[in-house]
Amino acid sequence: MKKIYIILPDNIPLLLCGKGYTVAFNAMGLFAGQSVISELDDNKVLNFKPDYLLFFDFDTEIENLADKIYKINENCIFIFYLTEKLKKEQYAFIQKITNNKFKILILTADKENLKLSDSIKYLPLGINAKKYKTEFEGYTNTINITADFEDKKSIGLFKYLYDFFEKIAFCCDETEYIKSIESKYFQDLPEDIQNAYKNSYKGNLSTEKERSKNYSESYINIILNNKIKSGIDFSVLEAAASCGLVFCKEEDEVKRLFDTGHEIETFDNYETLVQKAEFYMKYPEIGRSAGLNARRAVINNHSVYDRAKEIIRITDKKFKTKEKNNE
Repeated sequence: MKKIYIILPDNIPLLLCGKGYTVAFNAMGLFAGQSVISELDDNKVLNFKPDYLLFFDFDTEIENLADKIYKINENCIFIFYLTEKLKKEQYAFIQKITNNKFKILILTADKENLKLSDSIKYLPLGINAKKYKTEFEGYTNTINITADFEDKKSIGLFKYLYDFFEKIAFCCDETEYIKSIESKYFQDLPEDIQNAYKNSYKGNLSTEKERSKNYSESYINIILNNKIKSGIDFSVLEAAASCGLVFCKEEDEVKRLFDTGHEIETFDNYETLVQKAEFYMKYPEIGRSAGLNARRAVINNHSVYDRAKEIIRITDKKFKTKEKNNE
């Protein structure tokens, strides 16, 4: 039985995403282990003796681990799955070890990273939709926003929507939230908007059940792809799997992966967003139907099990071919 060890990111929701892949690899018949990157113990990974080492997050400190792994299994394949635009230091690190002795595959969920190298392969993220099934108990939020609230554009969106809608909600990491309210941009907002913003914060919903309930019970879920420049943010898959009505920015990859207007909605500016939101507020049954369509689309086309199989297929094809060419 082959073994795969997965290095998970610290942040929600990508931590939940990575855990879904662990379950999927186990279901495929691989022996899968996992660690959160902040708690990574080299000895634990070495004792596991992986055939594949999959990184959803990484820093340059893993080079020592890579050297140790190579000493016990020089055929171990290092898979980097990039879930956002690659930082310069991360890319420099990958280039460095790619030119070394290691077997490396780079996958990306952000098409922007394809510009860096022809060797990077695009693979959208998948989701375990079973974890996001929830019983609908009625709407509690008008608008739910999922975004990077350290980015002033996200606070700007909240300010814009505040003039049109009540019961706006958002969740994010507490550290991110604190930084947002300490920012000069926030401090310059009128007091009533500041208070509304603070009252709208729902905390860092950290489980699939909590997040699914929040998405499902919001008339409209606005997902801003602050991290992914070209591709599907994992939060889009979460909201869709929860039967929530998803609004995200109009983009070619969104149109390719979803039937816009039937499964999810898109917008290219805030005026269009408000116009469409007001329509779905007036006809919530249409929004609910779109949410149900989105869940079916996720189950049929964006399964974490299918994505996990594709990772292994791409990996084995690349390195079996390479070994054959070197004979």
